[in-house]
Amino acid sequence: MSSRRLQLSFPDEDVSAAAVLLDEQAPETCAAIWQQLVQPLEMTGTHAMWTGPEVSLQIPPDVALAKLARLPAENLTVFPQPGDLVWAYMPGHAFRGIPFPIYDIGVFYGPQGRIFLPMGWFPCNHFAQLQGDWEKFGALCAQTLTEGAKRVRFERAS
Repeated sequence: MSSRRLQLSFPDEDVSAAAVLLDEQAPETCAAIWQQLVQPLEMTGTHAMWTGPEVSLQIPPDVALAKLARLPAENLTVFPQPGDLVWAYMPGHAFRGIPFPIYDIGVFYGPQGRIFLPMGWFPCNHFAQLQGDWEKFGALCAQTLTEGAKRVRFERAS
C-alpha cells in the first residue's frame, strides 16, 4: 500500500478525511492526481444525480493538467464501495448538452454506489481509499443531497 496520502476537507465546517493512494492498482492515475495537487484545489462538491451516495468534485478544465485526459483504464469499477475515490474524464460534447470536458473525482460515502449514467455504465478508475474515521466527513457528503453544494479542499496530506 502506498504511503502517499491525500486530504479532503469541508473547510467551512472544519471537517476532513484522509485517503491513501492506490499506487499499485492505479499507478498512472495516482501519479497524475498527485502531480495535479502540487497546489491544493478548492472545488464545489455537488451530490451526484445518478450514481447514488457520491459527491462529485470537478476539476475546472482551465486548471486540469492535460495528462488527466489521457489516463489509461486502471483498477476499474462500476460498483464503488464506501470510501472509494474514483477518477472519470469525458471530453467536451461526450455528455449531451455539455460542450466542455469533465475532469471528475467521485467520492463515494455510502453503500450501493453504481456508476450508471444516462448513456449507460461508465467504468471509472478507483485510485484512492478513505482511511481512518471519516464518519463526520461522510455525513457532510450526504448533506449535499439536501442542502446543496459545499466547498471542498483537495490536497496532498502533510
